[in-house]
Amino acid sequence: MSDLSRNLLDVLGPFDASAVAPVVLDRMESRLMVAGELRPSSDGGLLINMNPATGEQVGVAADASPDDARAAVIAARQALSNTTW
Repeated sequence: MSDLSRNLLDVLGPFDASAVAPVVLDRMESRLMVAGELRPSSDGGLLINMNPATGEQVGVAADASPDDARAAVIAARQALSNTTW
């Protein structure tokens, strides 16, 4: 365990994550951020995130398609080209 983890545990102490899980799941983002905008995967695909220790679903994420990846690369290139450093 890292020093940072130990320090956080010292400050936070033990807690029951299951008590906050429903709140976190309600606020999980399942869209992609492309060109500064949140949008669903172009083919509607979703990935289910599972806790490997319990098999419990802990969230969902957009499953980016090749078209989504291309759009993200184009947006990143445009942002890099149009940004002054």
